[in-house]
Amino acid sequence: MAGLYTKYFGDSRHSGYISGSTAAAGELAWIRPIDEVGGQAEARLVLSSGEIVIIDGMNEIFAFSPDGRRLWRRRKYYGTQVALQDGMLYYTTAGKKDRMEAVDLNNSLRLENFLIPDVGSRSYIVLFEPTEKGLIAQVQYASQPDMGTASFVVFHSPIRGFDYDWCRGFQRSQSPLVPLVSFEHRRLVTTIPWEAIVLDIDAAVPMPEPAARFPLPFKKGTAWVSCGADGSLYWVGHNDQGLHLMVTDFGGNQIWSWSSADSSAVPPLWPIAPPILSTERAHILTREYLLALSKGTILWRFASAQSALRACTALADGTLLLTSGGTLYHLNEAGEILFDIKLDEPPVSAPVIDKNGRIYLAGPETLYAID
Repeated sequence: MAGLYTKYFGDSRHSGYISGSTAAAGELAWIRPIDEVGGQAEARLVLSSGEIVIIDGMNEIFAFSPDGRRLWRRRKYYGTQVALQDGMLYYTTAGKKDRMEAVDLNNSLRLENFLIPDVGSRSYIVLFEPTEKGLIAQVQYASQPDMGTASFVVFHSPIRGFDYDWCRGFQRSQSPLVPLVSFEHRRLVTTIPWEAIVLDIDAAVPMPEPAARFPLPFKKGTAWVSCGADGSLYWVGHNDQGLHLMVTDFGGNQIWSWSSADSSAVPPLWPIAPPILSTERAHILTREYLLALSKGTILWRFASAQSALRACTALADGTLLLTSGGTLYHLNEAGEILFDIKLDEPPVSAPVIDKNGRIYLAGPETLYAID
């Protein structure tokens, strides 16, 4: 079955959305150490296939059943991304960061020794999107992720071969936003300073020209972008005038916008994640507030009295799972608390659910299940 939460920010569009819902009442079902032999699991992310839960650690992957049994574990290259796609888990091999492998949900190896072009000692992967035909990737050139760089490259590499189906390079530039892919609309969105670049992922020529390019909505203040199922791009950012959200199409044409400068009820804040999307709504997450908006109008805002907000997931019924400090909140469509539960440690992952609506989230070394 299709994964419910398959990579960072939920899916390839960074929507933070799960196509399921939960009837959980906020009762702790179980707690499990991620690494029972006393190692340092260093959980970063929880993925849900619907059937099992996968923990992405810094250098190891763990799989758990809904009743808390650890099913298997597998090593990967330190700090690299993983992705669930069509019942397969893709990752970079433990010994070589330029090789991709994939296992099925039973930990049987299905793909090995796939060469990821352009990855080496002075480059790292920014976009990691496996497909049935190969890999869509963006590789940034630098000796360290926090150092300056001269260029980056975006490409699709075929499953059988050591070359590109297509490749587009950007010289003397760095991508300021995390890139995304809309498989529904066959588009990839990346950025260079001041400008958005839209590429056709089915490009028929080796070095394709962009399908569109347009100025970033808030210039240097643009922080994140996500994409709705309808192909709308949600750009969020901050500048001297406050917090801003602009919705455009893939050509950069504005659909609607909102600014805290027009609302005395919302102080200037900095967004900490891509806009979280549900049916006809966008949610902006900051450390201080979760804001719900629709077509340029703010519907409500939620603030925790305890700690800074950290992560949020939108569910199919319009409700939201939100973490703040060591607390998980389940909010209804009006931003009201359905339940809250305090955990032993602050979660490091966004909350996810399985096909039965059980909620999972992870602390640094612990997995929690909530009914």
